[in-house]
Amino acid sequence: ISEDVTEAKRPTPVPELKNLKILQVTCGGAHNAVIVEKDGRTILYTFGLNDDGVLGRDGEEWKPNPVTALDGHVITSVATGDYAMAALTRDKKLFTWGLYKDNSGSVGFKKNQLEKQSK
Repeated sequence: ISEDVTEAKRPTPVPELKNLKILQVTCGGAHNAVIVEKDGRTILYTFGLNDDGVLGRDGEEWKPNPVTALDGHVITSVATGDYAMAALTRDKKLFTWGLYKDNSGSVGFKKNQLEKQSK
């Protein structure tokens, strides 16, 4: 992949997550999501390919980093698809991001829905 990043052909520990309490792990087409507990709160970390914004964050793709848009929410579960993710909170709010595709091509979000949510 690069001089300092390579693929792992055998199970390999993820050093960035080694001292955190792992609550859930899920894998998508080429990305991963991990819910951890740290200092009494839940944090969603993502890493892997960020095609179509599936990681829900900026930064280095290969390195696990938090999805800061979910700060302040207690994440209870996460699901990954090929191009999208969804997170459920303790108070039953559902957050989704990425791109949805079906056999006809891209489906996505309606622009007016995204505009309303960003205000």
